[in-house]
Parts: sequence; C-alpha cells; structure tokens
Amino acid sequence: MEPRNQRGHLERHPRLVAGVPVPLFDRFDEDLDDSRILEPYRIQSLELLLESIQKEVENLLNTRLPPRQRPVTSWEPISEPQTVLDYGLPAFSPLGSGRATDSRLLKQTILRKIASFEPRLIDPQLELHSDPDDPAGMLGTLRGKVRLDNMNQPVCFPVSLRDHGESATILPAEAD
Repeated sequence: MEPRNQRGHLERHPRLVAGVPVPLFDRFDEDLDDSRILEPYRIQSLELLLESIQKEVENLLNTRLPPRQRPVTSWEPISEPQTVLDYGLPAFSPLGSGRATDSRLLKQTILRKIASFEPRLIDPQLELHSDPDDPAGMLGTLRGKVRLDNMNQPVCFPVSLRDHGESATILPAEAD
C-alpha cells in the first residue's frame, strides 16, 4: 500500500499487470529492496511465485500435527475440507521407506495436504523412492502446474525427506 502522501499521484484506471496477487503472509516478509519485485505487496512474477510455493510446501511438510486420541488416527483429517487444525503432517517416523504400503500412505497424505493448503499448485503429483545413501530417507519429485497470466505452467520441485520423514527439504523449482 502506498503512503498517504503518494496516493494523489496514483493511476485510477484499471490496467493489465503480469503476475499473480501476493499472498498475505508473503507480504509480511517481503523484501522491498529485492529488484525482482516490480510492485511491492501486489504482484508476483513466476520466479517469486515458485519461491513462495516452495517455501509454503516446505513449511507444510515440516509442521507436525499433535497426536490424536484413539480411535481416530492422526492420518485422518479433522474436517473436510481441511482447516488450520489439519495443517501439517502426522509424525511418520514409524513408517519404513522400503515398505510399499508405508510409502503409498505417506505419498497420499502429502498430496492431500498440498492440495488442501497450497492451492496455487494445480494437480500436484508426487513421486517418492527410497534414498540409496540413507535408509531413513526418501527422494522424489513434486510436479504440478501454476497458473500465471491465464496459462498453466508445468513445474517440478525436487523433494528430500530425511530422518524417516521428520525433516523435509523442497529445492527450487525446475522446468518440467
């Protein structure tokens, strides 16, 4: 938002702007000195959009849900559609990266969470496989599309899950 002393000089006509609106929490920590930002607090370019999605997915995967009382397991959402009470993943340290059923459960849970809490990533798909160098880790790729200027841009983010999935790293997006 512009300071009051600059508001009189604003254009009052609608105009087309390339990019997407900046999410609220990204506005809080936006670096106004970043030369990639054309209109602070307003519009994100593709590069900044992908950076924001990367950060949000990494935060989501590194947030743990509190344990729940039986018979409900922490793998089941509290509500549909999911709310802030469902933000994060359950502790999945008991799962084994080498077991197909555990990998499938983890993959389905991650995709359900991403679909609920990161709607800017359209049609998310996740490939996970065990890490040959780390028996407690998994590697993979998160694919999807982002909408920018009425076009869907395919993207992929390399994913690394460590310590039986207790630590997730989402690397910067690559062209898909």
